[in-house]
Amino acid sequence: MTDVWLECTNCSATFDLREPKFFGCPKCSTNNKRWPVEVMYDYEAIARRMGRIPYIEARASLWRFSDLLPVRDLKNVVTLDEGGTPLTRIDVSKVPLYVKNETLNPTWSFKDRFNTVNISMARDLGYNKVVSLTSGNAGAAVAAYTSAAGMRSLVICENEVPPHLVHAIQVYGGDVVKVEKLGAQELVVQLVREYGWFPSIQSPVSDVGVPYGVEGYKTIGYEIALQCKDHQPDYIFGPIGSGDGLYGMYKGFKEFVRLGIVNKLPGFCGCQICGADPVVQAYIKGELEQRMIKPFPTKAISIAASISGDHCLAAIYDSGGLAIDVTEEEAFDAVREVARKGILLELSSATSIAGALKAVNKDLLAPESKIVCLVTSAGIKWPEILSTMVPDPPFISSDIGKLKSVVSL
Repeated sequence: MTDVWLECTNCSATFDLREPKFFGCPKCSTNNKRWPVEVMYDYEAIARRMGRIPYIEARASLWRFSDLLPVRDLKNVVTLDEGGTPLTRIDVSKVPLYVKNETLNPTWSFKDRFNTVNISMARDLGYNKVVSLTSGNAGAAVAAYTSAAGMRSLVICENEVPPHLVHAIQVYGGDVVKVEKLGAQELVVQLVREYGWFPSIQSPVSDVGVPYGVEGYKTIGYEIALQCKDHQPDYIFGPIGSGDGLYGMYKGFKEFVRLGIVNKLPGFCGCQICGADPVVQAYIKGELEQRMIKPFPTKAISIAASISGDHCLAAIYDSGGLAIDVTEEEAFDAVREVARKGILLELSSATSIAGALKAVNKDLLAPESKIVCLVTSAGIKWPEILSTMVPDPPFISSDIGKLKSVVSL
């Protein structure tokens, strides 16, 4: 066996890394359930090479962690220098928080981490066209990275994706179609199975998906661990849509513990919007598997899930974390407060801040806990949401008297 392979998340059957199993483990998957495969590594071999892995001194790009990523031929790496995002301490409602600011990635979201790894693997495997099903952020990243790689992308958008995000995907070079939500997954399945497209879809509950991209999310965990040095976080809060982001950070920390780089696992805490919260509902009941729900309409469309991956629920339980939901207004309040600290967030991203504040106020965490909040996407990408938060500015003639009538001087 090589030092990296694919492994079924159910039966632990192993497969060659270069056989991506888009439709899940052939031994376990049925018409009703796809059991995804996951990238696994020979950690003992990696530990023996640790002396030559310059994690701390290396450049910012997440590809400094290439020994713990699946791309074997680094000539096929497609990178826009994503990763290396700051961990900034801010006080929000008098609560000290550390914000892992993923809004500073090339397309302004953490989806760049997923796609730098996934598109690199697509190129490594000889594909030249990639298909994505997106609510916005993922499609922008897919289009940017495939264009940088000289590859084609087809981005299938849900109808509620804002027009400016659709236009951004097109300017990046992606082909875009908008489709009805019902049947969209089946369309992607047909493109992958019959027309040779490589999928950029992450959720384990989808009918089709890739095992590689989530490995990019691990690097968020690596960076937090290195940035915190001798004072590791007690809890890490993150928004949950598919659940890959939270699970990826958890997997990254587990690997660093196994390699002896850090000595403890923080509690991973998943945050969702009330009424679109299948993970929270399962957590409250102590269940290991989620149930499909019909999510309430919400402006936080990036995380409005009818069901998420059970892998993130397992990460919450295993790490001693929690799942918490917040109201849309609590998320809006978090956007406002963090903006006044200089960081403008997408509404979905702000659920991690709102969730951490709610957990502290409900005494679910020890008051001295060190809390890290992952914020995943920039608010400037969603101007129609910002426009609902503030009034239109007054329009006046260029006269000091008129200015004094509307602004305190």
